[in-house]
Amino acid sequence: MRRLVTRSMALGAVALTAVLVLALSACRDFDQFRETDAGTDAGTVEITGPCTPDCPAVDMVTVPAGEYLMGCNDLIDIDCEDHERPGHKVTVSEFMIDRTELTVADYDLCVKAGECLPPDPNEGCNYGVAGRDRYPVNCVTWQHADRYCKWVGKRLPTEAEWEKAARGKDSLKYPWGNTPAADCDYAVMYTEIDGGGVNGCGRGGLWPVGSKPKGKSPYGCEDMAGNAGEWVADWYSADYFAQSPKTGPTGPATGTEKVIKSGAFVDSAARVRTSFRHHTSPNDAPDYASFRCAFSR
Repeated sequence: MRRLVTRSMALGAVALTAVLVLALSACRDFDQFRETDAGTDAGTVEITGPCTPDCPAVDMVTVPAGEYLMGCNDLIDIDCEDHERPGHKVTVSEFMIDRTELTVADYDLCVKAGECLPPDPNEGCNYGVAGRDRYPVNCVTWQHADRYCKWVGKRLPTEAEWEKAARGKDSLKYPWGNTPAADCDYAVMYTEIDGGGVNGCGRGGLWPVGSKPKGKSPYGCEDMAGNAGEWVADWYSADYFAQSPKTGPTGPATGTEKVIKSGAFVDSAARVRTSFRHHTSPNDAPDYASFRCAFSR
């Protein structure tokens, strides 16, 4: 097993406005990341789907079109796993992505509308637990995530989109830069406290979304390292990167497992990286996984 978990295995058309993110300076030192370089919020965006008129508030950022290095960046990362290789340049079109992982409160709107199934009420799952409206909804299958995104007029991001949103055009090791190494100042993760290993920076589980603002990505996304891993649209293949198209890759045509991006609250620094990828059956509903939605004009 890759990780220890705390439960059994289990849009009509409307006007859209968006503010383009600030460009990252091409001449800066590769190993430096300045807060002033961070992307801006997408602004007021109206997106409609089957959820209209009771859709959740839109809170997204814009990721500009362009090229970046996807997968392992061997120049800066000694922790890469084989299925993150080879690092390869890809170009993605402009898209928008949710600033945070989906919250329990927003997912509940879909459940109450009769369009989404509630997650399993097992130990470690946030749905239905008092005081956790702002926590990531976890214990959801890939189908649950896909259905929710379609309900709000969006879609799951591709792995290539997710990764660019996390690491920017400079292909950073972590959302916040290449240094410092991941710790609890930047990410909700597994750590050593008082001589013992603990999940979730000592809390044992997930934290409310956006709890680690120092760890935000170049475009302003929160929790793209740690807290919850995130379902993306792609089927998984260990050798897909060797044959990935250079423009707009969407993953293998078929498969038996889906990709989950980002390390989670149960992962150490070696996995709390932007290129890290996990994979499991789309029917699984792990307590370490959530999702965020994307949108393209």
